[in-house]
Amino acid sequence: MRKMDRLQSKIEELETCLEEHQIITGRERAYDRRRISKLEVKGAKNLGPTGKNQVEEIAAYLKDSPGYVAPFEAVKKHLGIKRGRFGDILTTPEAKDRFLVIQNPNDRRKRLLKLKPKIWF
Repeated sequence: MRKMDRLQSKIEELETCLEEHQIITGRERAYDRRRISKLEVKGAKNLGPTGKNQVEEIAAYLKDSPGYVAPFEAVKKHLGIKRGRFGDILTTPEAKDRFLVIQNPNDRRKRLLKLKPKIWF
């Protein structure tokens, strides 16, 4: 009888350990799924024809700007779009090939958008 009691207590101990392990691995999986989904969403943005036209509009605006440089705020205001949409446009491969994002030398908190020379793209 004594041996059976010890085995029963050992089984209960192992079951609680298994439950704790399952809870921990479940949390880890959920955290990994969240991280993966964030990465997938960023890469899956498709701007469509409107976004491509906006890239062209930005390029035309920068060509008319002195030194082919303009502050972010001016470009956003010219296009009439919000910050999130502007960020989506700048992260597309087409935009990365055509524009550089640089810091404003006078104010480090602000950024400038510069048209790359044609040799680069």
